[in-house]
Amino acid sequence: MEINNRARNKDADRLSELLQEPHQNHRHDIWLWLFLNYYREARLDLRTCNGLTMRDEIARALRSQRFFQSRIPRQKDRFLLPNEKLDWIEEDERQHRWLIREIEQMTDLRLHRGLVHLTGRDRLIAMVDLWDVDIAEKASRSMTFTGTGVGTRRRTSSSSGLLIKRRAKGAVLAPGNGLRRSICHRYPGKRQ
Repeated sequence: MEINNRARNKDADRLSELLQEPHQNHRHDIWLWLFLNYYREARLDLRTCNGLTMRDEIARALRSQRFFQSRIPRQKDRFLLPNEKLDWIEEDERQHRWLIREIEQMTDLRLHRGLVHLTGRDRLIAMVDLWDVDIAEKASRSMTFTGTGVGTRRRTSSSSGLLIKRRAKGAVLAPGNGLRRSICHRYPGKRQ
């Protein structure tokens, strides 16, 4: 087991050297893996995304893209929201099942099913991170999910004053007042 840990640290060091970043950030690593695979056509092994060898796979791909290495900080600024903007996404399977459809609809992204290690909260955040839209719009829209559908009716929640759009299968928070962190945890199926 000690040998595997040493190998993994060695790989992480290789990527840290290439990026000239002494600190690892797992979310940034996932974004970079996806960015290289989707936008730079790096053809990375799908099984490595969010896996133990992800950083090594990224390092191998970046060795041949020296020019792009210097542009990574600029791309991070363009794509990645601050962590605080995504704190409301919990480690909750019921929330994930609901949010996956909402985020797919909002971003028009479908991540490959072969990304077997990229699951749960990491997968949801990765989809938002990979979404190529102006960062201000991303910040605004990632906090507001709208529902669509025939036969909806609107009502105001008595506890928060938030406009809720009712559908046959649960409530969807609508942009009347926008989502706020204190009320983001309300979604269909959540038992309080």
